Amino acid sequence: MSCFASPSWDVDFSSEKLNKQLFGNVRKKKSQDGKKKLVAGKQPKSALQRKQNQLKSKESGLKKKQALSKIIKHTNEQPYSLLDKSAPKKKKKKSKLKQVYSNNLIPHRFLNEQMYTTEGREIHKYFKNYPDAFYAYHEGYKQQIAQWPLNPLDVIINTLKKKPPALVIADFGCGDARLSRLLPNVVHSFDVVGLTEDVTVCDMAHTPLPSDSVDVAVFCLSLMGTNLVDYIMEANRVLKQDGILKIAEVESRFDNIDNFINHLQKFGFTKLHKDVSHDLFCFMDFKKKSVPGKKNKLPVINLRACFYKKR
Repeated sequence: MSCFASPSWDVDFSSEKLNKQLFGNVRKKKSQDGKKKLVAGKQPKSALQRKQNQLKSKESGLKKKQALSKIIKHTNEQPYSLLDKSAPKKKKKKSKLKQVYSNNLIPHRFLNEQMYTTEGREIHKYFKNYPDAFYAYHEGYKQQIAQWPLNPLDVIINTLKKKPPALVIADFGCGDARLSRLLPNVVHSFDVVGLTEDVTVCDMAHTPLPSDSVDVAVFCLSLMGTNLVDYIMEANRVLKQDGILKIAEVESRFDNIDNFINHLQKFGFTKLHKDVSHDLFCFMDFKKKSVPGKKNKLPVINLRACFYKKR
């Protein structure tokens, strides 16, 4: 064939790069006769278009990184509950206590502060649903006790050991029911979670005990929550006439201990004993002399929340 002859366009191009240069992105298509032929696809992008696409890609990648960073930050601040292995779902608005407690990674210090500043029935409901949180709280509580120069429960136990073993005792906020284990008396142990089989789980403002059924009621570091009036009224209800109410508390929780004692007189109690000789705790004994009047006629009892320092 002459070098000036017209070329035939059924030439087999062996170079894919050459195909793209001539036709853009090329795809093979079968013709009606069954033979494959080349069909031009999209034209190659210009340098400006490529540059614009690169910028868009970088911008998209940056947005993804920023979004991921926010998710990681939120996860670190609000880790998922140990009780819920799946990601949290959108639910109705929860109470402050439930929002905070639903994460069992929160330390004892924070749980303790919330228990002082929340109504007792809400505390009871939460720990009923998340008992593991109470176990974690109690472990932290035991570590805290180990640092104290004195365990106030030991003082109460030693005092009650000198009393007749026939006395029936109600332990409000019993924890692991140590009082029950170390005394020969019949001891009714109450708390929001049963750490042992001896514990009756309930809201301490509403125990299952009959009225006038116990000789001694004990509150050892358990006047927690914002409804202390309900606890004192319940103690009066279950105590027999002339029954004894024993209270051990952190002394710094009282604005004025004498005012607290005067308030309890309005609940039908008279003071028998007050001991503030210890550096950290105070101990008080009262005797039931009468039944209190209506709740709305009684004074409000407020104690300071006990906040542990951050270590």
